[in-house]
Amino acid sequence: MKTKKMGLAVLAVGALAWTGVPRAMADDAPGTQTPPAPPAKTEKTKAHKPKFDADKMLKKLTDALKLTQDEQDKIKPIVTDEASQLNAVEADQSLTKPQKKDKEVDIRKASEDQIAALLTPEQLTKFNAHRTKDKAAPKAEAPKAEAPKGDNAGK
Repeated sequence: MKTKKMGLAVLAVGALAWTGVPRAMADDAPGTQTPPAPPAKTEKTKAHKPKFDADKMLKKLTDALKLTQDEQDKIKPIVTDEASQLNAVEADQSLTKPQKKDKEVDIRKASEDQIAALLTPEQLTKFNAHRTKDKAAPKAEAPKAEAPKGDNAGK
């Protein structure tokens, strides 16, 4: 009988260990508490990283147009303002996607016009070619997405 009681005690201790009761008790002991988990990422957390980066925009222009330091200094405030406005539009949850797109187009057009006024004729040619290429690219991709699939393609 004594062995049977001992076997039940061992079984009970094993069950407690398996269910994690000793761990829960240890977590309550002073000095053994684990730090709280970091807060979950929310929409506000994502908003801290801007989508439009003025420095990257300026570097792209500098590389493409071979801008001098003086030209970079004149263009930097324009692209900084553009990036700030674009990020504000992107973050504005009261706007629909088409409204955001319209505002972004207006902001980019105003910035491009200001930048174009500062460029040499050679740079302006490259700049305009780049602008035309960027505007044509999305239109060229749209028909592919709408092309019919399967056996009904030619009907």
